[in-house]
Order: sequence, then C-alpha cells, then structure tokens
Amino acid sequence: MDVRLRVPGCISHYLCGLEVNAGREVEIGAIVFEPGASLVGWVEAGRGHRLSPAVRVEIAPQANPESAPSAPPSRWTALRSTAVVTERGFFHFQGVAPGTYRLIATQPDGPPSRPFVVSVVQASEVMLERPLILDTWANVEVQVIPAQSPEGEPWRLELRDVDVGRSVFETVARTIADEGGRARLERLTPGEFTLRVSGSRGEAVHSAPLVVEPGEGFFEVRLGLVEVKGSVTLGKKPLAATVWFGGQQGSVRVKAIADEKGKFVTFLPRSGEWIVEVIGEGVGVRRRFQAVDVGGPGARARTVDLVIPATWIRGEVVQENGARATGALVTVTGHGGFEHTVQLRAEGGEFEVWGLDPGPVMIRAQEREADSDWVPRVLRDDGEPAEVRLHLRRKTTLAGRVVTAGRPVPGAALAAWSASAPAAVPDAFARTGPDGLFELRVPASAREVMVTVEAAGLARRMLRLPAASAETPIEVPVTVGGATLVVQFERPPEPKDPIFSGYLVVHNGVVEDYCGLEAWARRHGAAVDGSARVAILALEDGTYTLCRGGVGEYAALAAGIVLPDRCRSVFLPPGGEVVVSPP
Repeated sequence: MDVRLRVPGCISHYLCGLEVNAGREVEIGAIVFEPGASLVGWVEAGRGHRLSPAVRVEIAPQANPESAPSAPPSRWTALRSTAVVTERGFFHFQGVAPGTYRLIATQPDGPPSRPFVVSVVQASEVMLERPLILDTWANVEVQVIPAQSPEGEPWRLELRDVDVGRSVFETVARTIADEGGRARLERLTPGEFTLRVSGSRGEAVHSAPLVVEPGEGFFEVRLGLVEVKGSVTLGKKPLAATVWFGGQQGSVRVKAIADEKGKFVTFLPRSGEWIVEVIGEGVGVRRRFQAVDVGGPGARARTVDLVIPATWIRGEVVQENGARATGALVTVTGHGGFEHTVQLRAEGGEFEVWGLDPGPVMIRAQEREADSDWVPRVLRDDGEPAEVRLHLRRKTTLAGRVVTAGRPVPGAALAAWSASAPAAVPDAFARTGPDGLFELRVPASAREVMVTVEAAGLARRMLRLPAASAETPIEVPVTVGGATLVVQFERPPEPKDPIFSGYLVVHNGVVEDYCGLEAWARRHGAAVDGSARVAILALEDGTYTLCRGGVGEYAALAAGIVLPDRCRSVFLPPGGEVVVSPP
C-alpha cells in the first residue's frame, strides 16, 4: 500500500510499498512536517521496455545564470536536484524552492525522457500532469525523392525539436544522404520532431512533422520540384541580388542568385504563392514581396519578374558624444506593414536602404545599451535619397520582481516593447533570477512599455508599466491556474509570414500579435497547426479583444483607439472558458 501524509503548507511524506495486515497496527515512527513545497510525479516505461533501478529524475531552473548575472552561481546550483525513482516509477522532490523548473528522467541503458517544464508555488504540492516516458533508442531511415538536388548535390537532413519553455528550435540529429537519397538517423529519443531537408547551400526545401517510434523506422519524402526562372530590377535597371523564396528566415526557403543582368534560375519544392526576400549585391536593397505566385499545381516552369522601386534612404548613426556608432542595427518600417520592414547593420556608422514602396516610413537605430527615437521620412520613387541622422541615447533600465503569493518566481520569461513604437516587435527580453528579479533595457524615449510575463504553471500576464526607472523594483504578481480563451476561426489561419499573423490581441492596454498567444498555447500542448479552433490555456482573467489587422491597426489600438469594425471583445472570467472569433 502507498500512503501520502499531507499537512497544508508543509512538505508531504510518502510511504511507498507499506505492508498492511488485517487486525495489526503498522508502526511508521515519528513524522515531522516542515514548511515547504513538494514536486511529485511518475516515470513510465514505453511498450516492451522496463525501468532500470538506476533511473533518476533531474530538475534544474528553467532560466540560467547568464539571464540573471547578478545572482551568484551558488544560488543556481542550490536549485538543481536529483530524485531516486521507485520500482513502480514514483519520484518525490522535497523542499523545492518556488520557481519554474525543467525536469528530465535519465536511464543508463537508453535515451532520456522528453523534458517537462513545471512551476512550483510556495508551500504547495505539485504533481506532474503526465508521466515522464523512458523508452529504447530509435533509428530512422529516410528516403528523399528525387535522390539529389537539382545541382546534383546530396541532400542534408536535420531533425529538430522545440526547446520546451523557449519555443526555439534546436537540432537533435543531422546527416547527409547518399547518392541514392537515403539517410539514416540513429540513437534518437522517441517523440515528435520536425524533419528538415536542405540543399548543399543550406536552403531548406522541406520541413514537416516526423513522429519517431522506438526501434527501426522508415520514412519517404517526395519533393515536387518546380523550375522557376526570373529577373530582378531596381526601377528599370537590372540588379544582382540574392533571392530567398520563403524568406531568409523561413522554415522552408530556397536561395537563388541573380547575376549582373538580374537573371536567376532555381527549383522550388512546391507551386503556389511564396514570400520572397531580395537582398541586393553592392547596394542596400532589402525588399520583401509578401505573395509571389509561381503557378498552380502541376505547373512545370514559371517566369517571375521582381520589380523593386528606386526609392533610397541614406543615413548616419551617431552616439551621444557625436562619434559614429559602428554596427548599430537600423530598422525601417514602411506603411505597408511587416513586409515593408527592413533591418540592417550600419557598418561604419552609415547605411543605405533601397527598394521600399514610396510613401512614409519610420526609422530607428539600436545597440545593446542605446537606441534612437523613431524618425519619420517620406520616400520618393525618383532615385533621390531621403537623408536621416539617428542619435543614440542610453536605454532605460526597468527593474522588477515577479512574485506569486508574495514569493519570488525564478525563470519567468518577460518581453517588453514601447507603447509608442510603430510595430509590435519586442525591444527587450529577460528571465527572472532565483530571487524573481529582472531587468529590461527599454528605449530611452519610451514613456510606457507593454510587457508579457510567462511562467509554466502560472497564468500569463499582459500589462503596461511606466518606463521610468524607480528606486525600488516594480512588483509584478502572477497567479496560479488561469482561464481558457478559445479562438475560433472560420477556417484554419494560413499566415503568409512566419512571424506576422494578421491578427492582434488587446488585453490590459497591451497590443500583441496573436502569434504570441499561439506560442503560449503550443507550449501547453494545444493543437495549433492546421486547426480552426485553438484553446489558449492559463491566461489571466479580464477583457480580451481579437482584431484583424497589421502595423497600422496596431498603432491605433496601442493609442487606445477603438476599431469596432475590425475587433471583437469578450470577458474571460477567473477559471472560466470563453470563445471568441474575429469579426
């Protein structure tokens, strides 16, 4: 018999495998209850596998020392711990400090479990929602058809996984296919990954989910390659450039080189519409085309002409002392939205940008510790430059502490951006240290910043904070649990951009692209890709507004302007569930 002894606010005691006989007392000795939190869960073996007596479960803070350099390394070491697993797979961590942790089960004769992120609250007991699974190693053979790239080079394969809690991809295995297009990936942890197939130049022509089962597996990837011929011109002049179909940072992208006559030939893994980015050679041309049609299904060859306006911005970035700022990041945002946003380095303190649509733009420069104000300019399609000089100023440090029930929350992730910026792009990121403290370096010109706070097991917060530094850290409370907002679309959304979704969410005066909430839902196991109904768990209560729109609508909503024809609002009660659809 297993027995749990629990006193509220104290560390639990578990007596596993206790022998109990009818009519006889069981002596368990003195039990002392000490204040603190417990973390308990189970480890299970996959089908046909057995747990080794040497199985252990390890926990470590979800954050790391680099994210909070003011905290001594000993504080982080003290938050790491290992627990023994019983024969039946039970484990128990006692006296766990409040915070967000990453758990993983290990075994000497097989792969570790997939990681699990959980938050521990002061004086509570937290039980994992699902067990940690240990299984045998997996091996996968992949056949790519056609066997080689159009250039006659072998395919390169990567198996990628989402880092739990950070929503970034990390490569868990990579290899190069043989002449027959066959590749083998070995010693894998079973689970769902993303398989990426690339050519010799690093362009990704395939990216799709791949479920890896224990033992031996076989998968076939068929690429329906489409030949595309095209040209690039700047105004009426041919432009030598690099052309990225799918975008330079897209999950599926193909690189083409336009020669000095502006001509290029490439092969794409599918027909239809593509995001296309053009980066000019020798000039500051960085142009993004949001939807370039390369033909319908079954199309063989297609000609694509990319015509870039002859607009020109020429600028200089200087520091507070008047010296040129070498290597500052310059952002230019046009009136058309994300597809007209360009970022580049001001090498030597100077920069040039060509090819944005005529009309108004906003320009800003940033360094790690300084940034400039947004400066407006109007572009003309006549080859005459729009001149700009950007003055950097030291950023403001916004210091605070994330707490729950008055206790610090280590490992919470924060993102902040200026409420007056022309685009919903975070200016700063931070993670709280062991004491729950954080520092956000926000623009010097910002009066208010919009902030999101995320910690596993706690409700996601969205709030506005004053940007001015205070004598004492701002306290940001978060709560346990949260409510569920269900977003219902008419059909599964098909964003043409991997970052900008076309939908905005407003809550507590904060305007955020919907993809932020979608990423939060994904970390909670929600079915997001290809789904018209997405349940977003663990949100703080209050009014949420879902809007259609982009950069222009974002600026209006951030200024408090109501857009009834583009938005729909619902009230999310504490612990409740509400459905909202875009208008």
